[in-house]
Amino acid sequence: MKRKLLWFASSVVLSFGLLSSPSSHVEAASSIKEGTITAYWLTFRSGPSTSHKALDYIKKGEKVIILKDGSTWDQVLYQGKTGYVHDNYITVKTLQQSVETKTVNAGSERLNVRKGPSTSYSIIGKLNTGATVEILKDLGTWEYVKSGSTVGYVHSDFLESKGSSGINVSDIHVVNAGETLWSISQKYGVSVQSLLDRNQLNSNLIFPGQRLSITKKAETIDNRLAGKVIVLDPGHGDDRSGAVANGLVEKEVNLDITNRVKKKLESSGAKVILARTGDTDCMPLGSYYEDLYCRPEVATENKADIFVSIHANAFTSTATGAETFYYKQSDQKLAQSLQDAYVKETGLHNRRVAKEDFAVLRVSTVPSALIETGFLTNVNDSKLFKTESGLNNMATGIYKGILKYFGY
Repeated sequence: MKRKLLWFASSVVLSFGLLSSPSSHVEAASSIKEGTITAYWLTFRSGPSTSHKALDYIKKGEKVIILKDGSTWDQVLYQGKTGYVHDNYITVKTLQQSVETKTVNAGSERLNVRKGPSTSYSIIGKLNTGATVEILKDLGTWEYVKSGSTVGYVHSDFLESKGSSGINVSDIHVVNAGETLWSISQKYGVSVQSLLDRNQLNSNLIFPGQRLSITKKAETIDNRLAGKVIVLDPGHGDDRSGAVANGLVEKEVNLDITNRVKKKLESSGAKVILARTGDTDCMPLGSYYEDLYCRPEVATENKADIFVSIHANAFTSTATGAETFYYKQSDQKLAQSLQDAYVKETGLHNRRVAKEDFAVLRVSTVPSALIETGFLTNVNDSKLFKTESGLNNMATGIYKGILKYFGY
């Protein structure tokens, strides 16, 4: 059964001209519905049955606009094409025009509008400085916006509230030998993500002599974690999938949440290193214990200030809530800071903060904690892992817990 979440109560009529082809449009309606694909690869068909040809395949997490909500098949708009997807593999939200508006401030450049909330998604439009956008969805680092016929995701660094007196400072930096995006971000007080987005970079690789455009809002720079090195460990990976329940795989949700936390920490000036960056082990081809010991070793090698291991839980269907663990008594403060901020942000049941003899905590040489973000085996907990807002709240909770630990 499809989960339909009413995101706002009132109605709106929106035009999605930029996203649609000349032959397709979103008809006037009382609301706009956005769908998120829940199958790993969902067939996008020319008609409402499996007998119709496949036009494309849409991967898990991609967004579509619902043109016609059917009982079994939904007519949707995807990458400018109209087609049909099966109702069982899509989660629908009803979007409503936001009362909040912001102004684009990208200096002399034009702001990229993307299909999804990261620079890995393709550019579907551009907005000029001074353009007004309506905020449809706030994801923290990224915002889902509408400006005229343009609808998509933009980086929040280049949006300011109406009437903001933010002073923008523009500069061109020529990369020197040995410099990294992180060192450059620290020099100018901007986030690594803003450098990636502003310069349309798809990776952190830069080369000597490369010219980077830098824009910052002088009085809104967040340097609270400047100089801090934080290692995040997305638990499990590769053939060690962790818990599997309610259509969720632990290794996947751990990595998703961890990547969101990473971006938030970097926006506050931290240098963030991950124990694994894809569906791999920390130590590929290593034994189970070698892989476990590898994770805190990343923190030791990088002289990290803290090490946080991020997991999801599993037990009976009635078990619910979040819990955070530490091994050394001196690390209890970190665990408690994470737990307090996390349950406040997510609203999950506060199970406990406790000492446990987990290998990743026991062998760590830096302050360490392991957070269990919720039970995949619990129907209500698992809903958080299946929505953008839920995942973003989880990441925000961990981010705020780390800020709290460092005194903010």
